[in-house]
Amino acid sequence: MPSTITVYFFIFIDVLMSMSDENPEGKLAFTKVILWPVVQFADNRAPSRQQFDVLHQKAHQRCFIANSVKTDIHINAQLGQ
Repeated sequence: MPSTITVYFFIFIDVLMSMSDENPEGKLAFTKVILWPVVQFADNRAPSRQQFDVLHQKAHQRCFIANSVKTDIHINAQLGQ
């Protein structure tokens, strides 16, 4: 059974940049989206980098943007300090 961890974050910032161009049908569309989420955790409750990467992957699988926008999406997740 996979282990679970409990974390508490108090700051979540997500900066988004998108690029548009003509799609294969010749219509204007988003062709690339880049996200820079920064999560800062409460005091001594911050996960390790490895735990953060697992949490980030699980969050990405449930991400509204990633599941809605069908374009090239890049995420540069950062662990806040």
